[in-house]
Amino acid sequence: RPEPSMPMTFLSNTQSVSPIAFIGRRQPEFLRTVTNCSDQMKFVLIGVGGVGIDNFPLEQWPELDDVTWIFPDNTLACSSSNKRADFVPQSQFEMNYIDLLSSCDLVLTKTGYGTQTESVVNKIPTICITRPDWPEHEYLSNWHEKHGDVEFIEWNNVGTPAFAEMVVDMLGKALWTRKSVIPNGAKEAANTIHRQLLIDT
Repeated sequence: RPEPSMPMTFLSNTQSVSPIAFIGRRQPEFLRTVTNCSDQMKFVLIGVGGVGIDNFPLEQWPELDDVTWIFPDNTLACSSSNKRADFVPQSQFEMNYIDLLSSCDLVLTKTGYGTQTESVVNKIPTICITRPDWPEHEYLSNWHEKHGDVEFIEWNNVGTPAFAEMVVDMLGKALWTRKSVIPNGAKEAANTIHRQLLIDT
């Protein structure tokens, strides 16, 4: 069971391991170069995974000073607001996703193992859309609060003035002060399996 995960008390043969995630290469200067922005520019990555926002009314999305929003390409292609100067498609940077995430100042995501774990490992503040009907929601949220810098928001509040205030607040916080979380889970799991195979043979 890699961190974070929900308890599985009905199983008697589990073993906990560290998170399984990639550490990206932080390149904020490259983002500014590609977008021809000043050193004051902040980048917010929209990474909501399977809960897409392709039909979200981006016409009401907040415009904030010195903030650039990085959207999935499909989201902008579906919107009449895709020409806004502060909207940039992910593909414009030609970076792999984990490097892009680790180069941003903030990420908007939803409850889920991937981006929540990756944001903590890469020390990226997060606004997380809640999914209270999801079994893992409580456990992932508690882990994220313990190890990362995160605020939670309901889906119907995304894009509202309250959302804009949350973004400004998160971008204005001091540098990351949490203890580093090392994603050694894959190695730990492989070592455990290897030891078990030696025992079985």
